[in-house]
Amino acid sequence: MCKLRRKLILFDYMVEKLVEGQKSKSPSLDLTAHLQRFNLVRYMKLLYFVCLQSVKYNSQVEDTLFDVFDNFIALPKGPVEADVYSNRSILPRYVFNGVYLEKSGQDKRILEISYPTIAGQNLDETKMMEVLIKDQKLERYCKMIDQAVEELLLKEDSFPFEDTDKLIDLSHMNMWNNAKMYNNMRLSVNNIYDLRKEKSQFEAIMA
Repeated sequence: MCKLRRKLILFDYMVEKLVEGQKSKSPSLDLTAHLQRFNLVRYMKLLYFVCLQSVKYNSQVEDTLFDVFDNFIALPKGPVEADVYSNRSILPRYVFNGVYLEKSGQDKRILEISYPTIAGQNLDETKMMEVLIKDQKLERYCKMIDQAVEELLLKEDSFPFEDTDKLIDLSHMNMWNNAKMYNNMRLSVNNIYDLRKEKSQFEAIMA
């Protein structure tokens, strides 16, 4: 559960950063409207590309977000982090309404079972996330997410941030194909050489 908890906290954190990035482009819309512009497929594709963006020239796996998000599988619409996908109902600050995420509304009893660090504490959402991130020692991964999201937003002329269909097409790269053909549907995100090749392919497409 500890490993899963780390994934869900970081995914929740990434959602916030993605929404902030989208809000900067359409500041007139409220939070609910921005959240409803992301469906689950789009979140899964963006999670994959955020993780991939964290791969640098001399990275080892433990230097990337794949150190945490280590269970990507090849589905028809591209890579999906199976643990996040299967447990999306217990995020710290968001709840799924079937298609989209909604802010807050999470049952406090579920929160305290899933995240016992905050049990019995009367915390607002910002403080709760600070406590969870510190408790799970996730600060460096949060910085990776910050940097990766910022870098992807800067690729706005080539990276289809807001187009789910194009994100799906883009995610059908070498690792997705190899997972379908050779690796029992699992992407080899624990192999730094495969990750570097995937990042090189992604950069070539973005050029």
